[in-house]
Amino acid sequence: MRFRRGRRTSPAPASSEHALAMSTTQQLAGTYDDEAVEVLGTEDGRAQLFTDTWGTGNREPRVVHAVNCGGEVSSSLVSHDLHGSLAPLEQELETVAALAPKAESGVISAADMAESSDNDVAAVENACREEDLPIPEHSLPRRALEASGLGLLGIGDVYFTSIAFQVFGLSDRNFGVLPFNELQLVASSTIVAMLLCTRLAGHATCQVGHLMEKTRSGRSGPDVDECRMRRLCVRSWFAAGSAVVAVLGALAVLVGLSEVRASYLVQSGIDAHQSQFLLIQMGIAAAGFVLSLWMAHPYDREYRSATRRQSQASRELEKAYIGFATLVGTFNGLLQFRAGMLAQHRDWIVAILDDARRKGLLYARRVQLAQPEATDERLFPADLPAPRGALLVAEVNNYLAGLPTMFKAYEPLSMVRVQTRLEKLDVRREERRAGKASASFIDITPPRGRTRGGTGMNGNGKPR
Repeated sequence: MRFRRGRRTSPAPASSEHALAMSTTQQLAGTYDDEAVEVLGTEDGRAQLFTDTWGTGNREPRVVHAVNCGGEVSSSLVSHDLHGSLAPLEQELETVAALAPKAESGVISAADMAESSDNDVAAVENACREEDLPIPEHSLPRRALEASGLGLLGIGDVYFTSIAFQVFGLSDRNFGVLPFNELQLVASSTIVAMLLCTRLAGHATCQVGHLMEKTRSGRSGPDVDECRMRRLCVRSWFAAGSAVVAVLGALAVLVGLSEVRASYLVQSGIDAHQSQFLLIQMGIAAAGFVLSLWMAHPYDREYRSATRRQSQASRELEKAYIGFATLVGTFNGLLQFRAGMLAQHRDWIVAILDDARRKGLLYARRVQLAQPEATDERLFPADLPAPRGALLVAEVNNYLAGLPTMFKAYEPLSMVRVQTRLEKLDVRREERRAGKASASFIDITPPRGRTRGGTGMNGNGKPR
C-alpha cells in the first residue's frame, strides 16, 4: 500500500506582486494513487471479499472509505493553506483601506485649492476688464524683451565707464581665464544698480498712476467706501515713496559715476566734459525708465502671484489624484486577487473530492474484473460511499455570490466622489474660458452706430 505525502510550502509574503502559483500542497497530498487503488482492488477481487464466501457482515468497502478519507484530509490541507495565504493579503488590504480616506480627502482639498487659485486669477482678469486694461502677460518673449533692453543699455554703459574706475586703484587684467577684470566687475555692479533703480521707478510710477485713477473714480461714485479709499491712499503713498527712493538711488549712481569719471580724466590731463557725460547717463537711465514703464502693468504683481499659486495648486492636485488612483487600483486589484485565490482553492478542493470518487469507482471496477469466476451477486451498492463535502466550498460560493460567509467582505474603493468634484472643477474652468473668449470677442468687435436715445447719430453711424 503506497501513500503519497505532499510537501508543505510557506505562504507567499505580503506584496502587491502576487502570483497564482500552484503549490505542492495541492498535489492530492494524503491520498492513494491509482496504482495503489488498483492493487487493492485486485487483491480484494481475487479473495472474493464481497461475495457470500466472507459473509454479509464483511462487505463494507473499507478501501473506498479510506480513499474518501484521504480526499478529505487533502481538502483540509488545502483549506489550511488558504487561510495562511489570506493572512498577509488581508493585512495589506487593511493597510491600503486605512490610507484611502486620507488620500481621497487630500484630492478634494487639492481641488478646492485649485478652484480657489482659479478664482484669484479670474478676479485679477475681471478687474483688468473692468478698468479697460490688458491682461498681464508673463510670457518668455516679454520677459526676454525687457531683460535684453536693459541688458544692452547696461553692457554699453559698462564699456563706457569701466576705465574710469582706475582712480580707485583697480586692475585692468582679467581674472585668469575669465573674460572680465576688476574694472568691468565694479562698473557692472554699479550700472546694474542704476538700471534696477530705474526699473523699480518705472513699475512704481505705473502703480502710482493706476492707484490715483482708482482713488479718483472711487470718490466720484455714488457709494463711497471710505475704508477702501484709505487702503488705496496708503498703497498710493507707498508706491510713490518707492518710486522716489528708486529715482534718488538712480540719481546717486549717476552723480557718482560722473564724479569718478571726471576725477580720472583730470588726473590724466583730459577734459572731462562732466555735464555732457552726466546728460548721457541720464539719457540711459531715462531709456531704462521708459522701457520699464512701458512693460509695467498695474496688476503685474497680483497676476504673477495668482498664476504661480494656480500652477502650484494644479501640480498638487495632479499629485494627489495620482496617489489616490494608485491606492484605489491597488486595493481593488488585491480584492480581485483575493477572489481569484478563493476560487482557486475551492476548485482544488472540488477536484480532490471528485478524484476520490473516481478512485472509488476505479476500485470497484478492479474488484469486479479480478473475480476468479463470473458471479451474479451484487458486490457493491448502486451508490458507493462518497467523501463529505468541504465547508470551504460552500463558504467560497457564498462569498462570491455576496452572501454572509466566514470571510470578511471588503467594499471596493470608488472614485465617484473625486470624479464628481473634478468634473465640477472642469465645468467651471470651461465656463471661465468661454466667458474669457466672449469678452475678448466683444473687445475686438468694432463699435457700431448708436440707435435712438443715444448720441445724435442714426443706426448707420451718420448724423440725423
